[in-house]
Formats: sequence, C-alpha cells, structure tokens
Amino acid sequence: KTFYIKRIIGIPGERVLVKNGVIRVYSNAETAGVTLSETYLSLGVLTIGDTDTTLGADEYFMLGDNRYFSFDSRNWGTLRKGDIIGVVRLRLWPLRGAHTFEAPSYEGGQK
Repeated sequence: KTFYIKRIIGIPGERVLVKNGVIRVYSNAETAGVTLSETYLSLGVLTIGDTDTTLGADEYFMLGDNRYFSFDSRNWGTLRKGDIIGVVRLRLWPLRGAHTFEAPSYEGGQK
C-alpha cells in the first residue's frame, strides 16, 4: 500500500469549488461559500486544476500542500472516512519548522 499525507479540505455534505487558483467551500452553514485562507502554503502558490465536487455522506476532499505536483482528490477523487487512517499531530521536518498541531474543530461537530 501507498500512504499519503493530505489536508482534508471538504467534509461530507459540503461542496468544494476550485477555480482559477481559489478554493471555496459551501455548506449548509455557509451557503454563499467561504474562500479558504491557506496561510500554510508558500506565498504565491495557487491550486491548479479547476474542479467542482459535491461530497456525499461518506466522502472527503483532500489536497496536498505541494499543489503543483500533489497527487490528491483532483486526480483520484474523493475518499471515504474508512480510507483515512490518521491525523497529523507533529511536524519534525524541517527542524526549524518543527511544531505540533491542534485537533481541528468543525461546524456541527463533524470530523
């Protein structure tokens, strides 16, 4: 098996729109959509590959941080929760950037 580390961008019931390098996520709580502020990406990095995906009851939309070369939901589609095997809690490399990550919280208590 091959394992990947990716960010969950969309959760069940949401719509993820990638267009012209911008990601918008629509949900019942945010019907007008929210543009993601991706401060973790290097300045000037855009998300290429326009897509419009509405997620079903057990579907997640994933993206890698290396947006120009990442193999992610833009290529292989959505994932089911059972395909997600872990949560990133610690980054060790590069050493100067080592830090821990807090558990994310989601609208409506979904995870």
